[in-house]
Amino acid sequence: MLQKKYPSPVHSREAESDGEKTALYTGKTNTVTMRRGKNRLQLALKSAENSDTDTAETEHVAPVQVETTYTVYIWKEVVTGGAYERDEGVPREGLSGEKTAVEAEEITGFTAQEIAQQTIAEDGSTVVHVYYDRILYTVTYVQDEEIHSTAIPESNTFRYGATVETAFDTSDVTGYVLSWYTDEDLTTRFDPTEPLTSDLTLYAKWTEAAVHGISVSITPSDTTDITLTKTETTEADGSITAIKFTVTSVPAIAGASYAYAWTCEGNVLDITDVSATIDTTALTEGSYDVTVRVTVCDSDGNELERSPYTAYAQIVVR
Repeated sequence: MLQKKYPSPVHSREAESDGEKTALYTGKTNTVTMRRGKNRLQLALKSAENSDTDTAETEHVAPVQVETTYTVYIWKEVVTGGAYERDEGVPREGLSGEKTAVEAEEITGFTAQEIAQQTIAEDGSTVVHVYYDRILYTVTYVQDEEIHSTAIPESNTFRYGATVETAFDTSDVTGYVLSWYTDEDLTTRFDPTEPLTSDLTLYAKWTEAAVHGISVSITPSDTTDITLTKTETTEADGSITAIKFTVTSVPAIAGASYAYAWTCEGNVLDITDVSATIDTTALTEGSYDVTVRVTVCDSDGNELERSPYTAYAQIVVR
């Protein structure tokens, strides 16, 4: 109810106008007319100080709020940075004329930017954009004190979900090949295909390389459920021109499906079979980590609890 106080004495009466009841309030100095229409309340205030000729009139219109909707779009930074990907949008409810009240959600690996709230339009056209940046994590590289490559940084930063760089030009260290582990005792081999989800410390392991030609080693996997073997293709002079790696054992489950993903030195190979052949003639001097990940799903398409299984190998070219 709208209430106004005016100088007394004040007299009131009701009048009919165009089928609409109007309340007239008459005081010593002012006349107030209040009309109640269908969608708005009009208040007309007429000054009548000591003069019947003063006709100045001011009209104030109070907007009517209606329930409506607006849309919230969530934008997530891509793993390479510099751009964002948008979701399909989520409808929210609010009152026209009011400000939106969008709050940032907790999304693993992301932090929200400040949200620019908007005034809600009656026609439902209002849009609020919420931007989320990927968290930056630090990867620390720890090297042996005796064998040390100046090409390897002490640390580097990567966005949440990125793959960690482990391929460095270590040509300043001769006679050794480099591999990375996640523990100081060098027992757990680092998987370069795993996306980064937290700060990480990697420990370098330097292995004495073969004196000539190509050498191939297979690192025992963390589990006995998967076995990797190799077959070398050689020329008459004994040089190796190709190496075929094959997954020879995985958990045997009736009706299960198996998906194979191969990488060489962090680069994803266009191979999804149980075997992958590496053309060694295309390799320059250095070491190359070969990784295979086997994802196993049951007959209903559900991934096994211990899946995926991972096996490693290394090719050294001298």
